[in-house]
Amino acid sequence: MRPLIPLLWLGACSEYRVESPPPLPPAEPPESADEFGDPPDWNTCLSGWHAQYVNFTVDDEIVNPPRTETPAIDPYDLDWWEDVAFEQFDATLDFGANWWPVDEGLRDDPQYFGVHWRAWIRTTSGVDVTMTLGSKDDAWIALNEEIIASAPGIHNFNPTIFATHIDSGQYPIEGFYAQRKGQASGFQFRFLTGDLQLCYADYTAAE
Repeated sequence: MRPLIPLLWLGACSEYRVESPPPLPPAEPPESADEFGDPPDWNTCLSGWHAQYVNFTVDDEIVNPPRTETPAIDPYDLDWWEDVAFEQFDATLDFGANWWPVDEGLRDDPQYFGVHWRAWIRTTSGVDVTMTLGSKDDAWIALNEEIIASAPGIHNFNPTIFATHIDSGQYPIEGFYAQRKGQASGFQFRFLTGDLQLCYADYTAAE
């Protein structure tokens, strides 16, 4: 049924004006998020990610580790993404295999690089979601700093399906990736199901 629009009669004459209904409120009121920046204007923001790309050198301790290395569990314990080479907007994280975005002319470039992505995500109702994550070497996806998909360590590009539940609200979401060994690379992340909205927002560097 279509909503009724109130009509206001002006005096005894036949003139009237139409009042539009008030705009719907956002799913959640904005909250401060420190290094993630403020939540975006969901009516105007772009769908995509803020990306910080890092170029590892062949002398970095994390490059070419033995396959017996114990994979890191928590990306927040690592300093791999601190020395940013450049930043850009990435509309999608579905890059696939043989992906080489960083080449500064260093020895063995474009091998050995990392990326830290940030965005905001929201859902207006609690929703079960599935997602695919594939990477050549270490990768994590974190929602509100909780890991919801991961592929740590040195390994081949092999996309895997993950599932989680997201409560109603808006949250910062991050992706972490590091290509640390060999002459292959690749990264893919995307949501497969779930009523979600993803937004890019400007971010300030963490103190």
